[in-house]
Amino acid sequence: MANTLHKVCLIAASLGVLILPAWGAAAAPPAPQRIDFAPGATSATVTADLAQGVSLAYVLYVAVGQRMFVAVEGDAAPMLLGPQGNSLPPLSSTPGLWQFDLPEVGDYTILLMGQGPATLTVTVPPLSTACNITLADDGQTLGFQVGQSFLLFLGANDNWSATVADQTVVDRVPDIFVIRGAQGLYQARRPGRTLLTATGDPACRQEQPPCAVPSMVFNVQIVVQ
Repeated sequence: MANTLHKVCLIAASLGVLILPAWGAAAAPPAPQRIDFAPGATSATVTADLAQGVSLAYVLYVAVGQRMFVAVEGDAAPMLLGPQGNSLPPLSSTPGLWQFDLPEVGDYTILLMGQGPATLTVTVPPLSTACNITLADDGQTLGFQVGQSFLLFLGANDNWSATVADQTVVDRVPDIFVIRGAQGLYQARRPGRTLLTATGDPACRQEQPPCAVPSMVFNVQIVVQ
């Protein structure tokens, strides 16, 4: 289908965390501390109290090529280093969320830099492929292969509820924790076409008196081959 956008996606691995404090010339760096995902888990979250000019390093070993989502809350930003120590640019970024494609096997290092309290969430979808659908995809027709998955990430500014018209074609993966601002991880189940619709209600609707800001409606057509 000529006007169908095909998402190119990738895979999953184990996560290790290494916190590197500042040390003097005579001090040896500490050994890496590995964190294993619990069965079915896709994310790991760490909190830190950052000091200006001092970075914390989080190390992930990638057994195969994959896509990684890095979410940060607080006055901080990440930098990703590849296995050779080279800085890797994000594939895409929105406020508080960065997405990276990882081109080779090895240890990748996230350097978290900033000041004050911060929360870092790293998400590696466990399925064979993983992409993200964002507000920029509204009104598009997106193509997937059977078995591919996508993260629906519409942000945290509104209270979103999402539905899929034909859940035999695409449905949400149950019992999967996703990062803040994401509405769920979905998988293409069989060939076909379906509509994913999401409605976002402004947070001020919960206030008293509620605001009159209208809801936002998001739609994408999904074609599975």
